Amino acid sequence: MEEEVKGPSEQQTRRIELDMSSASFEAIDLMMEESADDSIFGEILSANKARTEVVKKLYEHARTPDDVRARAANLLRVPVLARTEIEALKQREKETKAKIAEKAKKESLVKKLQSLGVGEKIKLAQTGNRPVRSLLLADSNKLVVLTALGNPKITDPEVEAVARNRSVVEDALRIIAKNKEWMKSYTIMLAVITNPKTPPGLAMGFVKLLKKKDVMLLSKNKGVCDAVRNAALRIVKAKQT
Repeated sequence: MEEEVKGPSEQQTRRIELDMSSASFEAIDLMMEESADDSIFGEILSANKARTEVVKKLYEHARTPDDVRARAANLLRVPVLARTEIEALKQREKETKAKIAEKAKKESLVKKLQSLGVGEKIKLAQTGNRPVRSLLLADSNKLVVLTALGNPKITDPEVEAVARNRSVVEDALRIIAKNKEWMKSYTIMLAVITNPKTPPGLAMGFVKLLKKKDVMLLSKNKGVCDAVRNAALRIVKAKQT
């Protein structure tokens, strides 16, 4: 005869609920974030009235039901949040989750790209979208970087990021500095000039096009080579006479 499988008794259930009062803050936080049943919020509050950090978490959590939030507010002796404040909490939670999802997506993309050979990366650099390009533009292989830089979809902000990268290969900076369209962008030009890996002969040709405040800063910038810094210093001195 098959033995009847019984569910937890009322006493066992009560014991489990009481155990929630000693659950770690991390476990409680996970319950709030991942539980599909909003009644968990009331259970957490009932079991943790003496734990201020848990009550405060419930008070500030975007998913906390209104009645539970009101009880938490009473325990904390603070005003109940207005509807607009609750909506702001929900918006912040939404933005945070979007950032987490985006980070996870990027980490996944990084792993996939790391598994590719140089030839495969070069092929992808020719047609890849912006997230792919941003990673390939920082690749350790020069051919991959230069191919991504030649992607017809590349944008000025991406080029500027390359120009600011102090680990980028020198050839990339040469290509940028010799591209008249890119160098029409003041921020790209400034990034090229102030990157210590830019060949001095190229950088010095643009110093005279800088704004007064940027020339002043460049003349004191010890992060660039002496030739570029001295070129800026000569311009500063010439304007002072």
